[in-house]
Amino acid sequence: MTAFRQLCRITVHHAYFPDGLCRKLAFIPTISTTAFMQRTGLLCNSMETGLQFFSEIGKLDALLLCFSDQEEGHNLVFRGVLKDTDFWYYTEPSPPGEGKILVFDNQRNMLIDGEYQRLHPGVHVSTNDWRPVNSPDFKSLPLREEHRGLSEFLIMIDLKPILMALDTSKTTKGQVEYLIHFNARKTLWRYYLIGVDPQRKLTIIDKNNSCAFREIPPETLPDGRMARSFISTQTLPITHQSTSIFQLKEQGEGGEKMLIRRLPIALPNQQRHEVVNGQPVVFSDIFINC
Repeated sequence: MTAFRQLCRITVHHAYFPDGLCRKLAFIPTISTTAFMQRTGLLCNSMETGLQFFSEIGKLDALLLCFSDQEEGHNLVFRGVLKDTDFWYYTEPSPPGEGKILVFDNQRNMLIDGEYQRLHPGVHVSTNDWRPVNSPDFKSLPLREEHRGLSEFLIMIDLKPILMALDTSKTTKGQVEYLIHFNARKTLWRYYLIGVDPQRKLTIIDKNNSCAFREIPPETLPDGRMARSFISTQTLPITHQSTSIFQLKEQGEGGEKMLIRRLPIALPNQQRHEVVNGQPVVFSDIFINC
């Protein structure tokens, strides 16, 4: 039976998901990466949340020999495909512009977080992690200008520092751990209460007392209906399952009355961009029929 050694694992995290692990990802090796793995006996376990690499113990010397060639560079290059069409609605920051692609590699400055190494210099992915598609670094890769970094990203790994770390016992986990960490987009949440008497004394409160809402002048919706509007006083993250509990209450002669025990949360694809006091602001619109 062939024995294998764990070399490294790359895990993609995202603050949008409850368990912190990103979903709906696919990883495709380049042709040269596939050839390199076949030549050196390297195996890859591709998961929805990342990649894991193993080497046949008997072929570790073959891997080391590859590094005598100074032009070898990144041995492992994978295209990460974003299969969720809503990805950029719940991800911060937005892509910076056309002709750029998101790139993660272990030859740049990385943030060291204990036993983990983030494949980007900041705590989260930022606009600094995008690079021009026409960069000389990617001349051998099948990239096109029209990709614009919207549907895929690149992971570029040099095995030399990984083997050195394992050889010098710089890791206690038995493998080098790399992280990619996306942050959740934050927006101002605006609740539209449709069909509510303007004289009723309504409030939206946060059961956890971490956020407040203020009422703004009512608005006329495109279909002609009037809606009372309440807006959060601070930006809130877009998450798959929010821990916040926002409640609609009414103050009457008999005291306070609960109308809605838990209001729905903002959805990724219900956003609107406005300019407020000269600054761009993103709102999440939430409509409630009362």
